[in-house]
Amino acid sequence: METQSIEAPAGDIESRLSNAVFGTEEAEQTEEPEDLTPEEERTEEDESEEPDEGESEEEESTDSVEVDGKLIDLPPGTPAEVVEQVQAVIAAKEQAMRADYTRKTQEAADMRKFAETQYQEVQKIAQFNQAHISKLAQLHSLQAQLQQYDGVDWNSLADNDPVSFMKHQHQRTELREAVSQMQNGLSGEFTKTQESERQRAAEVYDFTVNTLRDKIPNYGPEVDQKLVNAAVEMGNRYGLKVNVENLSSMHDPLIWLGLHEVARLQELVAKGAKEKSVPHKAQKFVQPGIRTNKTTESERRARDNLQYRQGCGLAH
Repeated sequence: METQSIEAPAGDIESRLSNAVFGTEEAEQTEEPEDLTPEEERTEEDESEEPDEGESEEEESTDSVEVDGKLIDLPPGTPAEVVEQVQAVIAAKEQAMRADYTRKTQEAADMRKFAETQYQEVQKIAQFNQAHISKLAQLHSLQAQLQQYDGVDWNSLADNDPVSFMKHQHQRTELREAVSQMQNGLSGEFTKTQESERQRAAEVYDFTVNTLRDKIPNYGPEVDQKLVNAAVEMGNRYGLKVNVENLSSMHDPLIWLGLHEVARLQELVAKGAKEKSVPHKAQKFVQPGIRTNKTTESERRARDNLQYRQGCGLAH
């Protein structure tokens, strides 16, 4: 068979070869970046810096925890389990700090109470010593005389001067008995004074309670706590701290009756703040025997009926 060859145009082959080896000017022009104006460059930079919507949503959905009153943001994408663990650790720390603060506050209150008790005891002893100052001076004098025998060599004294030995032995025995008697007497007086003070305090307490039961209806522990709360609220109002323990130890009925009046006033103020008074309608007052200018509906009908009957000749 005879083969027929198809000849391509010479120009077409040369253009293809040049495109494959060297490339055309049009291709080079397409590969070169176009010159942009400064405004177009800034626009493209702004567009490239804008985050995607998905990224902004992830940043907005970050979790935060509160530490010492400050919010701290956790890294984005923190697992929920880790967030819960962090919150649990912070809550445990805050609870431990509150417990430690409560413990230290209680310890400080106990120390203050102990110091006040010791001060009261010292005051009582000082008052007792002042009341028995003459006996105490006599006791100190006897103790000083007895102390002089501490340095005596009793064996040597007995060998050298038996009479003096017997004399000083007798004197020392008398001094010991005198000191012991005076100490026992003062101790008994102090115990008697304390017992008398406790009895007097019990009488004052009973008098106060009986007075409050007589003057305040349904007086009891609940009312007593209510009066204490009234004192605390009044103190807070004026910026004063009320020592509840010291207040409870006061057995003056006038103090508690005054707090009762304060509590009643506080209740009235609170009740008036909740309930708004509604003004009543002013009622019209008509004195007996005096007719008003306004005619009622029944009177108007009776008058019209009478006029109608008179016009018809039916009225007598």
